[in-house]
Amino acid sequence: MNIGIDLGTFNSAAAVTLGRDNVMMIENKLGESPYGKNFPSFVQFDHNGQKQAVGMLAKSWQVRNPKLVIWGVKRLIGLSYDEAVRRGELKRFQYDIEKGPGGGILIKVGEERYAPSQILEYILLEIKEDTMNPRVNGWATGKLEKVVISVPAYFDATRITPIKEAAKNVGFNEVETIKEPTAAAIVYGLKLDKDAKILTFDLGAGTLDVTIMLLLNEGGNIIPGELCTSGNEALGGIDMDDMLKSYIIKKYELSEMENDPRFISILKNEIELMKIELSFRESASRNFPDKKLVVDLTRKELEEVLKPLLEKCRGPIRVALDQANLKANQLDHVLLVGGPVYMPCVRATIKDELKKLGAKIELLQELEIWEQKGVNPMECVAQGASLSAGGFVKIYDIKDPNGYGTICWPVPGFADYFYSIIPVNSSYPIKRVMGIQSLNPKALRVQIPLVKKLAYNESGHTMYRYYRLGEYDCYIKSTGESPLIDITMELNSDKDLITTFTHRQTRESVRFEKLDELKGEEISLQEDKQPDVLPGPGNGGPVGPVGSGDVGGWSQKQLDDAKHVAQMLVDDFAEHSQDKKVTNKKIELLGLIQESKEPNDTRFIIRRVQELLNLLKNASNISESEFLKHLESLRKIEQSN
Repeated sequence: MNIGIDLGTFNSAAAVTLGRDNVMMIENKLGESPYGKNFPSFVQFDHNGQKQAVGMLAKSWQVRNPKLVIWGVKRLIGLSYDEAVRRGELKRFQYDIEKGPGGGILIKVGEERYAPSQILEYILLEIKEDTMNPRVNGWATGKLEKVVISVPAYFDATRITPIKEAAKNVGFNEVETIKEPTAAAIVYGLKLDKDAKILTFDLGAGTLDVTIMLLLNEGGNIIPGELCTSGNEALGGIDMDDMLKSYIIKKYELSEMENDPRFISILKNEIELMKIELSFRESASRNFPDKKLVVDLTRKELEEVLKPLLEKCRGPIRVALDQANLKANQLDHVLLVGGPVYMPCVRATIKDELKKLGAKIELLQELEIWEQKGVNPMECVAQGASLSAGGFVKIYDIKDPNGYGTICWPVPGFADYFYSIIPVNSSYPIKRVMGIQSLNPKALRVQIPLVKKLAYNESGHTMYRYYRLGEYDCYIKSTGESPLIDITMELNSDKDLITTFTHRQTRESVRFEKLDELKGEEISLQEDKQPDVLPGPGNGGPVGPVGSGDVGGWSQKQLDDAKHVAQMLVDDFAEHSQDKKVTNKKIELLGLIQESKEPNDTRFIIRRVQELLNLLKNASNISESEFLKHLESLRKIEQSN
């Protein structure tokens, strides 16, 4: 028997598929949960740090002693302690969190310490045991072998690996993962009789995923594939709860209670229930007898408080369409997933944004009657995962996109220019090769920075942030020739990022693994200077003065020689190029170069001149002999230093 699990930040669900049209939700031994999913992602411990309960029973104990009830670990899985602090994640939890060995996260309960993955093990074990209990689920038969666990679309190997390991540790022999939007779309796709482009808006307790899906119908078999993914990994229902908590504390002047973990836990629990109630009513009220307090909240108040957060839901929709190279009027359907989509203000925001973007009238009307699609937003992810686990659907062969990011290597010789060697939203596994060349035949090392690029939306436009992940060295043997280095970048089926440097003359190589685990520091780059794609692998790739060895002082003659080569190249470019806009930019750049009076600017000028040389060669605007002549000129300038 195989099952699918929707492993949620706040609540989890599980399902088993007994037939293509017979998907059963797995029951919890305590009965149906009031939160829409049967397995709240909560684990209760005693004062000594020993596990006492999991799920609904654990959640009920949170208001009594919030330091002993652990929840929300999906927001922490795979993060370093410092990254969690930077994101503000630790502030939302009442339990104690420490920095562990290697900079990881440890949760302190009594005298015990637990990694987030260990908490997940307790949740997964609870689901596994209830699944196999015939008194709880009467259809339970045979041995439980395989599980497919849903994960957010942006999760990389750093965050997926500990989830898979946790499942194996509790006895699942075969563990696979599926993207949450893909799982939901499988269920929806079974109700369609033709191919369709779908925007899946998945707003859960902890994360927002906006994914453009392509559903193909091949003889009744639904084949889902993701075209692109966007979202916000720090936006979800619990963020709404935090905003409402701050509002109520201010409204009722309860600031002195903010340091009372028990009261805050009770308040957040009631806020969660009020939020659900306000999805169907205009007002809600809660009584706190021990504080002699009655809290009233109207739907209008809630929508006003949450307005900044709701506005953040718009950007990922635009980014997703932009990355998929689609217009809103090309979408056939919108699929809403997750508990918060029941909120009228969330649906209104989605509808308004799609209307502004020009979506079809039929699609906007569909949003008005979304409850009638026959897809339960709280159950569809688990159901889709179970259909995948049972082999009842065919999925594109690893066609999920590479999260939000793209891996970049620099345009050789240019500290602030980066090519996207693995483009944003690439399908994986993917393997790309890029060639670079040092101008110094005596160079014994090539050093290159690795940069990750993340998309976000600002004022209706797709923007990018860049993170420098580290510097990587390739030590080489001198052969008397200008070193040629092939950089091979590979993202395998597990989203592990691997890169290999190969010295083309000697065929010696060095390999770096687990680069996907790096987070990096944000750096500032001018977006309008960043090339969109790699111009070509191997010999067709960039050539540049990377790793040219030690740099001493530069002479006035070297500066003048570099300016002379620059002038020749700009003249060549102006004569051959049909792109006047680019030509003008290069002439403008030459003007800046010619203004330089400092000999130590020679290295900078050589690097800029190298860009012009690459452009000419890649556009076939100069011959191989001319290219080598100019390359030799630059090499001699640098060699004479």
